[in-house]
Amino acid sequence: MSEDSADEGGKRKKSTKDKQTKRTPDTKHEDDDRLGKIMEMIRELKVDLKAEIRSIGTELKEIVQEVKILKQENITLRNENEQLKKEVYLINEKIEKEKRKNNVIVQGIRIDTNEPDLLKEEMHQFMENELEELE
Repeated sequence: MSEDSADEGGKRKKSTKDKQTKRTPDTKHEDDDRLGKIMEMIRELKVDLKAEIRSIGTELKEIVQEVKILKQENITLRNENEQLKKEVYLINEKIEKEKRKNNVIVQGIRIDTNEPDLLKEEMHQFMENELEELE
């Protein structure tokens, strides 16, 4: 007896063959196309990223070189600055010595004027008088 045959009560059983299975549309091909497109996009992005990384690496090398040059210039300028400070200090000391050398204090003479010509003549007379006394 087949499964399609009637059973004892006269009722017919449904066979498993009678059931229709729902078929899903064939999307495997579409999925493969999508996956292929995604993979191609990833490859393109990978190439672009590699190029950008190379570019950044090149820029970084240039920046490092510039920093080295700037550091060397900075050291040179600091050395020049120190040398100039020493020169200014020596010139300042020399000026101070000259100032002390030319700064003569004379005691024993009474001067009541601020006129340079009168002061010069008074000092000249005072020096002549003092030198004559020493002779």
